[in-house]
Amino acid sequence: MGDTRINYDEKFGIETFKRRICSELGEPFWLKLADGLALPDMETEADCKCRNMYSFISRLETMADEKTVRRILYRVRHGLRHFLTGSLRAEWYDLC
Repeated sequence: MGDTRINYDEKFGIETFKRRICSELGEPFWLKLADGLALPDMETEADCKCRNMYSFISRLETMADEKTVRRILYRVRHGLRHFLTGSLRAEWYDLC
């Protein structure tokens, strides 16, 4: 992405999803979502052709409403954190 106002710290993984999903929908939702799934691992996901991530996102989409899923995915993708300025955060959240 070309936006230089956001600091991408290159830290990404299933824990990022977990934090966002728990923040939006609560830990019980996370536990139900992850139950029985092989959670994606960024180091091994390429070897299984992203099947784990596909299963994970598909289940998330069936369990949560579209707007919430989009909000979670935007925040995960763009690394939005509470320290961002209010106007920048509002600008990105408007996309959700």
